Amino acid sequence: MAWTDKKKIAGLVPAILIPAVFFFFTFLITDHAYILNDDLQLKSLLDGSFSGKPEYKTIYLRVPLAFLLSLLYRFLPGIQFYDILLEGTYLICLLFICFYFSKRNDPSGLNLRSFVIPCICAAAFFAFFLKDMLFLHYTLVAAAAGGTGIFLLSLSEERDERIPAYILLILCDQIREQVFLMFLPFVSVIAGMKLLVFIRAEDKKRVKDFLKEAAIALFVFVVLFLADRAAMKEGSYREYIDYNNARTELYDYTGIWPEEEALSLYESLGVDEDLLAVMSAYDISFDERIDGRLMHKMASYVPQKERKSTGQKIKDTLWVLRKETFSPDDNGVYVLVLIIAWLMMLITAVKEKDIISGVKLAAFICLHFLLYGYLIYRGRYPERVVVSLYLSGIAVAFSHKRPDLRQFIVPVILMALTLPGSIKTDLKSLEDANRAPLVLYSYVTRHPEEIFVTDTYADVDAVIYPCPDNMLHGGGWTSGSPAFKDRLKRFYVNDMEELLNGTASVRFVLKEGVGLKKEELDHYLGKRFKKEDYETVLIEDIEENGCVYHIYAPGE
Repeated sequence: MAWTDKKKIAGLVPAILIPAVFFFFTFLITDHAYILNDDLQLKSLLDGSFSGKPEYKTIYLRVPLAFLLSLLYRFLPGIQFYDILLEGTYLICLLFICFYFSKRNDPSGLNLRSFVIPCICAAAFFAFFLKDMLFLHYTLVAAAAGGTGIFLLSLSEERDERIPAYILLILCDQIREQVFLMFLPFVSVIAGMKLLVFIRAEDKKRVKDFLKEAAIALFVFVVLFLADRAAMKEGSYREYIDYNNARTELYDYTGIWPEEEALSLYESLGVDEDLLAVMSAYDISFDERIDGRLMHKMASYVPQKERKSTGQKIKDTLWVLRKETFSPDDNGVYVLVLIIAWLMMLITAVKEKDIISGVKLAAFICLHFLLYGYLIYRGRYPERVVVSLYLSGIAVAFSHKRPDLRQFIVPVILMALTLPGSIKTDLKSLEDANRAPLVLYSYVTRHPEEIFVTDTYADVDAVIYPCPDNMLHGGGWTSGSPAFKDRLKRFYVNDMEELLNGTASVRFVLKEGVGLKKEELDHYLGKRFKKEDYETVLIEDIEENGCVYHIYAPGE
C-alpha cells in the first residue's frame, strides 16, 4: 500500500480509534489489580517507595527497561509508569493487530469494512486477554507482547510489517526474560522457514532485506542484553544474584525437609532449631547467617523417596502432561481454545493438501509439548508461566496461514461465554483476600512512630496497595538485596541485627496459622538478646475475614 495515498491511509484510522475506545472502557471504567504481589514489589522498587530512591536492578525486569522506568519516576514522581507499561503493552499489541488486518485487507478509504475488521480484532483480543488485563502481571504482559510478535512475524511479507514484530519481541525480553526464552524456539522456526521460502522463490532482494533487518534486530537485542549483564556484574548485586538463585533453589524447588537425615545436615551447617524455625517460616531476612552459600548447601539434600532416575522423571512428566492437557483445571479455557485452533488449521491444511503447512504446524505442536514437558520436568510450572506458553501456542496456531477472520468466531465465543463468571469469581476472591491485609495496613499506618516486622506470608495476598513505609517483611525475593539494606537505613539501622536488638519501637506481626509461632519467635529472639526466658508481649489482636494478626512488642 502506498503511504502517499491519503484515501487509503484514512481507511486505517479506525484501526487506531477502535482500540483506543476499547481501552477507554476497559481501563477507565473497570477496576483492575495485580494478580500477585510481585508486581507491587517491582513497582515499589522502581518508584523509590521501597528503598527511598528509584531502583533499576530488580532481578526480573531487564536493566535497560527498568533503568528507563526508574528515570521517569525520578523526574516525574507521582505518575504510575509501571502500570502504564503493563497496560500500554496490551494497547500496543492490539493496535498492531488491528493495523495489520486493516492494512492487509487494503482498505480503500473509510467504509463499513474498515470499521468491521478492527472491531472483530478487538473482540478477539478482548476475549483472549480481558482477564489478564484486569488482573495485571508482568509475566502475562510479556506473553502478550511475545505472542503478538510471533503472530506478526509469521504473517508478515514486507519489512514494515516485520518491524513491529521485532519491537514486541524485544519488549517481551525486556519485561520477562524467561518468557522470551520460552518463545525463542518458535521465533527461530518461523524466521528460518520464512528465509527458506524467500530462498526457494529466488527472491534475492527479499532474502537480503530479511537478513539485514534480522541482523539489526539481533544487534539491538545483543546491545540490550550486554547492558543488562554488565549492570548485573556490579559487586554487591552479583552477590545478591547468587543469593537469590540459592533462595529460589531452596524455597521453589527443593524445600526444607523434616527428615532426621536432613536435620542432621542442617545442624552440621550451623542451623540450630531456632534458626531452622525462622528459615521454615521464610523469614530469611531475620539473620545475616542465612546467606546464599548456606541455602545452597541446604538445597543439596533431597530425601531418598524423592530421588528419581531420569527415566522415572520422564515417565512422571508424560503422565502430568497428559493429565494437564486432557483434564485441565485452571488453564482449561486456554487449552480448549488452543486445541480448537490446532484442529482448524490441520483441517485447512488437509483440505488444501498443503503438506508444507501441515509439517510446519506439526513442528509447532511438538515444540509446544516439549516446552511444556520441560517445565513439568523441572518441577515447577506456575499457572502464569503455563498460560504464557498457551498464549504463544494460540498466536502460532493463528499465524500458521494467513487467517480468515471467521476462524476467530468459535474461540471468541468460547472465551466470551466463560469470561463473566470467571472474572466475577476472581474479583470476589481478590476482594476477600485483600480485606484482612488492608485492615492490617490501616493499623500500621496509624502508628507511624513504630516499625512493624512481619512474615512474608502474612499479607502475601495483598495485591491492591503496597505495604506501608513503616512495615518490613522478613523474607521474599528482595531479601539480601542492596535495596533491602537501603530500606533498613530508612529506619536508621544498618542491618537486621541492629534493628532487632536496638530499637524499642519494633513491633512483630504474626498471622495465626502461618509462619513463625510466638514461642518460636521468643526462642529465636531470646538467643539474640542472650536472655534465656525471653518473651514478647501481646499488645493488639486484629481480626478480619477469618484472619487473625497478633501484634507483639519486645519484652522487657
